[in-house]
Amino acid sequence: MLASDGQVASPQSAGPARVLFSRNSLLGPAELYTVSRDGKDVRKLTAQNDEKVKAARFGKPEPFSFTGAGGDTVHGWIVQPVDFDPAKKYPIAFLIHGGAGRAPSVTTSTTAGTRRPTPAPATQR
Repeated sequence: MLASDGQVASPQSAGPARVLFSRNSLLGPAELYTVSRDGKDVRKLTAQNDEKVKAARFGKPEPFSFTGAGGDTVHGWIVQPVDFDPAKKYPIAFLIHGGAGRAPSVTTSTTAGTRRPTPAPATQR
């Protein structure tokens, strides 16, 4: 199941005409939805987090990509700090997950001056 925004999980039958699933995004935690089996008519069922999300301040997420090992395209997200000012320097956290035999890891920098992370050399992947 594809979603235009966020991540979809746990799809299951909700009767003969609909599918139940959860969806979350970089701008909010999971809520429950249903969709018709033809992929149209998405309906949000829960609103457990709406008030908290409305009161929260999120940084702006932006997709990016680069060419990785073997010419594969690697996709990622940059989440700008709240009230981001391009004239200022910010520390960064670079989270890498997945890959063959690679556990999740976080790389941080307290001297970041760029907005785009630099991919690790192929020997470090």
